[in-house]
Amino acid sequence: MTLFLVRHGIAEDEPPGGKGGDDARPLSARGRRRTCAAARGFAAAFGAVDAIVSSPLLRARQTADLLAEALRLKAPPAADPVLRPEAQAAETVTWLAKRSERSLVLVGHMPHLESLASLLVAGREGLSLPFRKAGVCELAFDGKAAPGNASLVAFLPARVLRKVT
Repeated sequence: MTLFLVRHGIAEDEPPGGKGGDDARPLSARGRRRTCAAARGFAAAFGAVDAIVSSPLLRARQTADLLAEALRLKAPPAADPVLRPEAQAAETVTWLAKRSERSLVLVGHMPHLESLASLLVAGREGLSLPFRKAGVCELAFDGKAAPGNASLVAFLPARVLRKVT
């Protein structure tokens, strides 16, 4: 399996009208533009993927939608609470091991993405992997997803992806 971990794009500080809290924060206009360009770069650099799953938070869902559009996916991205910012990396690995896709994009948040990547690559949490907004981490698995079973293939900030197109 090839796994792409993508951090959501730049979001508004507070939701419009102050309602909905952190879950309702949308991408800012600047975040939407930059994420759209990074998504086009992602499509050019990595090609097709089987599926996209995002955190249920609005900014992650919007980022996933921009990726799906750039990749011309037929199925819309799914959302799953296992990708929320406060989710436990071990729980996400268990969920991931049940997936059957050959290539999968997960769109989420810090600190969860950093903990997840660390657990998958090193077999433990604690590695410093500072995901930038709309940045991507590509991991490859020899078999099923498991702690310490991933190889780090690429770790690219959005500014690099935006130059790929």
